[in-house]
Amino acid sequence: MTIPRELREALQYHGITIMPDDPLYHSKAMELQSTYNLSYFDSLHAGTAIIEDQPLISMDKRYSKIKELKYLNPRRLI
Repeated sequence: MTIPRELREALQYHGITIMPDDPLYHSKAMELQSTYNLSYFDSLHAGTAIIEDQPLISMDKRYSKIKELKYLNPRRLI
């Protein structure tokens, strides 16, 4: 995947890295999608966070129902 220079520089400036795709993310996403009735993208974000053992920061409170997910509402970080 080719990332435009401007976007690459903006990501680098903010210390954001793009994670490579992993079949484990999609496998976990499918499990979460059926268990919690999530959209594809919501389940993929949650699945990736679970596999990578990272918190998912979101205003979407539906993530709080996923027991194995470390969910953080950004309002709690203020």
